[in-house]
Amino acid sequence: MKRVLLLSLMAIALPMSAVGQLWRVNSKESKNGLYVDLGRVWSYNLYEASRWGVGLRYDVGFDATSPLERLSLGGWTGYGTADRRWKWGLHMGTLLRNKWKTEPYVAFDHDLTPDAERTQTEYSVNSMLSTASLRAQRFSDTYRAALGATWMPRKGYKAGAEVRWSQERRLYDNTQMMYPANDAERDMLPSYRLLEARFSLSHRSGWRGELLAGSGHCTDQGGQIGFGPYLRGLLQCERVPKWKYLQLELFGQAGITTGSVPYSRMFGLGGGWGGSLYLDRCLLTARADELAANTFLLMKARLITREPLFDVFFQTFQVGMCPRPFVMAGGAWGMLWGQNDEGSVWYDGLQLQAPLQGIAEVGIGVDGLLHWGLSDWGVALVCRLTPQSAAYHFAQPADNWLLIFTAALHVD
Repeated sequence: MKRVLLLSLMAIALPMSAVGQLWRVNSKESKNGLYVDLGRVWSYNLYEASRWGVGLRYDVGFDATSPLERLSLGGWTGYGTADRRWKWGLHMGTLLRNKWKTEPYVAFDHDLTPDAERTQTEYSVNSMLSTASLRAQRFSDTYRAALGATWMPRKGYKAGAEVRWSQERRLYDNTQMMYPANDAERDMLPSYRLLEARFSLSHRSGWRGELLAGSGHCTDQGGQIGFGPYLRGLLQCERVPKWKYLQLELFGQAGITTGSVPYSRMFGLGGGWGGSLYLDRCLLTARADELAANTFLLMKARLITREPLFDVFFQTFQVGMCPRPFVMAGGAWGMLWGQNDEGSVWYDGLQLQAPLQGIAEVGIGVDGLLHWGLSDWGVALVCRLTPQSAAYHFAQPADNWLLIFTAALHVD
């Protein structure tokens, strides 16, 4: 994890985090724009380890008499250092000149997709530590074609609709990640073919919702299993109430699926245990892919000072301190359709466990113990709380306490 920590530090400290994902290459005076997608330069997950790549987007601008405001053509490629395979994608979209700011698009990608994912936004350098699947180990090798559009039905709202077809090859079994040595071995892994429609709606106040409807089947050595038609709904809220000296960072999610749904469309409630960094969107003390659910509720809260207790900077060493103490709490509950009395079930080739009796965690910490470049670093101590009768209860204290680093972009 030392390497992960160093690469995370690099990503947070790079100036790109302050200016956004797209960096314009040509002059702003031109109506056409060529951009480098900085979010494609580097990313990290447990299956690939570090992924290095490049992403480009070319925007063609139109004059005011055209019904089109912009046409975008883009592509990306990346190489995983652990699986030693290339991924890539092609995208084309346009912005219509209307009051809804409609953006139709078509895309085709060959990528890794995290199964049972809860993150509703695309990966970016800025939100790396806010990705629920950063510590996940269950990924599929996915070919996906999508046709969709986004628009703004009212001020402050953004809606989206998409039809997509996916062919997904599961890269794990019940106990471990799978690294097939060749195409023949890869073809022996379970393969899913899914046709889906996805609808989304978000509001600038922090509310976001998604509904997924689909149908498909799985093919493996044991034959073919059908799924669906199925539905998956996910609701999320993020709010940051502020007072004179304190601010409260709130995050909540709730979701539900129908019964006939592949594991990849369920909800993974695994967390950040085993890592070195404080993650915003998961339970820090849950193990990777430890918990899953068909219906769940997750809440997290962090109360932190708005201003540092003091702010010092040593020009000679180019480091400083701006400590902001905080307290945090989080918890989740969930269940699986067909589960036993302990909340577990064997489904879709996996032994799954739901937090049927609930799981909670509390912690304290300090942000900004070290200010270096554009990043602040701190430390946090977190404790896991579960009922003794729960199947996922750990009796040893060492299994319930976690000491981790916090990292954030510093804004003066």
